[in-house]
Amino acid sequence: MCRRAIQPRHGFWTLPAGFMENDETLEEAATRESIEEANLKLGKLRLYMVTSLDYISQVYMMFIGQADNDFSPGIESLETRLFTESEIPWDQLAFPVIKDTLQNYFSDRSELVSQNTQSNQSLGKLSVTDMNSFPVHNSSIRR
Repeated sequence: MCRRAIQPRHGFWTLPAGFMENDETLEEAATRESIEEANLKLGKLRLYMVTSLDYISQVYMMFIGQADNDFSPGIESLETRLFTESEIPWDQLAFPVIKDTLQNYFSDRSELVSQNTQSNQSLGKLSVTDMNSFPVHNSSIRR
């Protein structure tokens, strides 16, 4: 996760995310934002969540992916850090969509671990098979 160095919500925690640029694919935008916010190069990506926010005319598309390197604060972040579910500063998350994404992720991951009878892996690092086992969520946040 990244602690924001920019407005809106300066100082709050988020997942790497941002606006698409012209002539960018979804995957290119996700890759660019991960570099800008966490100096994180991504390998394989898979769409994980689509959330419509009608009250601000935005759609968020969140991906699950594989990191190709270590991370560090990028130009848009004060700090970067990995959290376990119990360590997440839930009251300091920048946006509702981040909370929804994280809650879905931990629920899906728990379900995947409980279904995995061949190993008791913690899914700290996702394989392509693990990534493909996660559902794609479609939701709306209305005010």
